[in-house]
Amino acid sequence: MFIDLSNFIQNENEIYKEIENEVLDMDLNMTDTVLVSPVKYKLGISKVNKDLLADLSIEYTVEKPCDRCLKLARESVVARYQAKLVDESCKDILEDEEDLSEYEYMEKNRIEIDRLAREVVVISLPMKSLCSENCEGLCPVCGIDLNSSECDCEKTQVDPRLDVLKGLKL
Repeated sequence: MFIDLSNFIQNENEIYKEIENEVLDMDLNMTDTVLVSPVKYKLGISKVNKDLLADLSIEYTVEKPCDRCLKLARESVVARYQAKLVDESCKDILEDEEDLSEYEYMEKNRIEIDRLAREVVVISLPMKSLCSENCEGLCPVCGIDLNSSECDCEKTQVDPRLDVLKGLKL
């Protein structure tokens, strides 16, 4: 979905515009990560001097396997992204800039909110998911879920390459 900012840009009296909506149709194309709620976004656009500044806040709930026990873990995520909106014709001029992540390009005073929201969702996905803070995970020897039962496996396994260090006297 494109948001046309032409009227906002031309109206000198208007200095702030807020757009709130839900992106219902977003597929992450990931096998183990699923969005279980619509992505809600709030986009604020401000005029500062002659620049347009975008402030995008998004909220969503994601479900993916716990990194310790592989049970499904659900997590709510709130993320924020800020950028300066510039016309696409400025792309060549800005190529010399060190940090292009500060800029978002508009085409004919229109910004593609679905693409931008998708990018923010992808970069804000949790690196590690846990079903609970005190998740015990799986036994590295027998694979049993240590949250629901215990095992009698020896937990102090030593890397066989380091076995020679046992005889070292200090």
